[in-house]
Amino acid sequence: MTTSIKNKMRKVMQLAHRAYQLKSSSMSWVECLKQAWQVVKLEAAMKTKVVEFFFMKMNGEVRQAFGTLLQSHIDYTPNGTGHAASRDCIRYWDEAKGAWRQFKAYNFLRVA
Repeated sequence: MTTSIKNKMRKVMQLAHRAYQLKSSSMSWVECLKQAWQVVKLEAAMKTKVVEFFFMKMNGEVRQAFGTLLQSHIDYTPNGTGHAASRDCIRYWDEAKGAWRQFKAYNFLRVA
């Protein structure tokens, strides 16, 4: 297998394992794997276009987001040193807010 496929599979397994650790009472291992694959596919799609997707906020509210990782859409000037991303979070540029946002991968619901 090529390195990119191995890296993608590693990320899927890490996301699925973390989701299963946190949500084993409400999600089966198969559901966690499906969700992890959807998150990896979402990240790949955001690298090429603006994607509409939904996730559950920490307060239980469902949030609709229009996100991208496409450099031509990102209008941002760093103003600090930044900080390391959490292994559970997916970062994206929110087109509606015009700012960086993130959500927990295990709270992802679906792509519109």
